[in-house]
Amino acid sequence: MCLRFRRRIPVSGILQASQAARPFQSGIKHPVFHHPTGETPAGQFPRFFFAPEKPLDPLQLQHYQSLRKLGIGAGHALACSKQRTALHLKCAETGFAWAENRHGFLHARWQQEGFDLTAAVVNDEDGWWTSGVEYIGRFSRCWQPGAIRHRHGDRNACEWFVPANLGDPKEEYRLACTYGHDWWYAGVEVKASRAGVTLGSGSLFGIEFGCQDQGDRQYLTEIAFDLASDAIAGSKEKLQTLCGCH
Repeated sequence: MCLRFRRRIPVSGILQASQAARPFQSGIKHPVFHHPTGETPAGQFPRFFFAPEKPLDPLQLQHYQSLRKLGIGAGHALACSKQRTALHLKCAETGFAWAENRHGFLHARWQQEGFDLTAAVVNDEDGWWTSGVEYIGRFSRCWQPGAIRHRHGDRNACEWFVPANLGDPKEEYRLACTYGHDWWYAGVEVKASRAGVTLGSGSLFGIEFGCQDQGDRQYLTEIAFDLASDAIAGSKEKLQTLCGCH
């Protein structure tokens, strides 16, 4: 199964996202909310906040406080910290770890539920035309209302950038100008096999990715495990059909 993802903003860009009032999809799946004056300041929490549950370990607490300093609500920050810890535990249990091939692309191998899994991050060559134009904007030779003058390139370059107006037009213009250099659209492909025979697969494209952003790697890991679950389910169905086993 191949899916195409909608535009998202990684955790490192949440603060800019809140300023731009742009919806995003990431490890934190809700817009940022600002606390009214008088509530607990960002980066701190009341003494009774964690009383009903097991206290956070030092790493969880550090991550929680870093998210709070970005202006993220306490509930969302807590959920994200716990989700991150659960993800690390799952990686340790399955042996999942990203590595780079000789071309610099990420790939991973691990075992899960009796299947051999592989994940690969690939370039989404159609990403700009299928996602960027819709969610960021497009370059044009003709002026349109709201267009920004584009002064880069030679005389054959487009003179205008028409933002999608889903947020800050200047930020959309910056993203458009840095596409292919600082970030690009990628896809994740996952395959499930047993005894060297591929039984199930899944993929997701249209993912914004910057190789220097560790938050992006964590997000790609989440996607890989989600796709793996689907691939394993499909593999079990295929085995059941072929030989009545799983």
